[in-house]
Amino acid sequence: MQAFWQDFRRAVLAGDMAAVTRMSRLPVASHGELDDEPVLPLSASSLPTAFRRLLRRVDDPATGRSVLDRIRDTPQPRIDPRNAVPGQVRVDDLVFERGRDGWRLTILYRGPDE
Repeated sequence: MQAFWQDFRRAVLAGDMAAVTRMSRLPVASHGELDDEPVLPLSASSLPTAFRRLLRRVDDPATGRSVLDRIRDTPQPRIDPRNAVPGQVRVDDLVFERGRDGWRLTILYRGPDE
């Protein structure tokens, strides 16, 4: 996961949505904040727009920090073993799963206004 995260983070920080899409298992599931909100499938054409919107979202109104700020400040993912599922890692609003093709983004959690 560490090596994948370095490549994924580099792509995000460079704004390379084509690379982010290649590092995803499509369709990526876009979950809402609440369990009863619909799960939206994100295709290769819709993922870049949704992902850019996610990056701009301010997650901490007290500090004004965005999701992009948190990714920038996370050179290595902090994995809490209490919340880890074998073959799956959640880093803030992003979920990655390991499959035959290695680690891939599989789920993102959209904000309250999306």
